[in-house]
Formats: sequence, C-alpha cells, structure tokens
Amino acid sequence: MAIENSKGGTLRRLWSTEAETFRDHLKRLDPEARRLRFTGAISDIYLDRYAQEALAADGVTYGWFRDGALRAAAELRPLTPRIQDGIVVRDGEAAFSVERDWQGTGIGTALMRRVLQAARNRGLRRIIVTCLPENVRMQKVARKHDARIVFEDGDVVGLLTQPSPSGWSLWREAVQEGHGLVDRMFEGQRKAVGKAA
Repeated sequence: MAIENSKGGTLRRLWSTEAETFRDHLKRLDPEARRLRFTGAISDIYLDRYAQEALAADGVTYGWFRDGALRAAAELRPLTPRIQDGIVVRDGEAAFSVERDWQGTGIGTALMRRVLQAARNRGLRRIIVTCLPENVRMQKVARKHDARIVFEDGDVVGLLTQPSPSGWSLWREAVQEGHGLVDRMFEGQRKAVGKAA
C-alpha cells in the first residue's frame, strides 16, 4: 500500500531505472539541505554520479512523490557484517533528504517507518543514521523511533535496533511494493498523457 500522507503525496520504492528522478530531487535540495544530507558541500557533478550508483547499489531507496515529482527520499544500505558474541550480525545505514517546502510535514517520519520495516525484513539488526549536530529535524525523527543518540567524531549518530522479521512485516512490505509498482506505471501514463495534451 502506497502511503498517502497529509500533504497528499505517495510513498513508494525507487527502482534503478529512476536514477534521473532521484538525481533531480537531490539537485533541488537547497544548499543547506544538501549540506545536511551529505554532511558537507557537494557539487552537481557529484550528484550525477551518486544518484546512479545509489540506485544500482545493494539496499533500497524510497521516495515521496507529490504531483509526479520526487520531493523526499530515504536510502537504506547494508553494512559489512560484524561478529558480536560469536554471531554474525548485519547492520544497515540510512540517509534521508527532504526538499525545503516539505520539511516538518511528517514525510521524514513516514520514510523512517518504511526504512525500518525494510531493514527488519532484510535481517538488519541495527540501523545507523548519521547527521550533523545542527540537523535537529533528523535527530527528532530518529528519537521518535526510539533511537539511541550518541556523539562520534563531531557527528550525531542515531542507533535503532530492529526485531526479527515476521510473516506480517514481510506481507506488509510485499503489498506496499506491489502498490508502488502500480503507482509507478500510472505515473508513466500520466506523463505520457500530459505530453500529448
């Protein structure tokens, strides 16, 4: 089920064929939002490469669309497995970007819920969200989901622990993915009709 939020947008997974859509979103971030997302200044050239590689990498990326335009995104990437108490543990890292006009509207929270569900279903036990100390909004979203906040090397790190997957969590993601694919097909049709008109 694609999530409708109070602002009338749709949340769904992004696919590797949507690198251009993801890149355009990242380029629309104002300088401050871009700095907060990437913890430093980055160029448009970097974003061209980043968007292509991000959607081709392991992991998943979710996007929030309004009127056919991607306005926010959340990325989940698996990290190298670690050994803890003789057991292999898999962790993940999450990153979020929300365009200025859509910040503070609950979209980040909706994206975090989707990322945590995906992490759970992929057996990622701990999710790491790193942000700059001044990124209070991201810290607030992490705290809403019971993140343990620590300070490391000048950054704020939110650590979120995940339960094991369940039949319900796997079913829910499968249904959301199906609805997301249908939404994507209709987006393509709406664009084609708009160009023809």
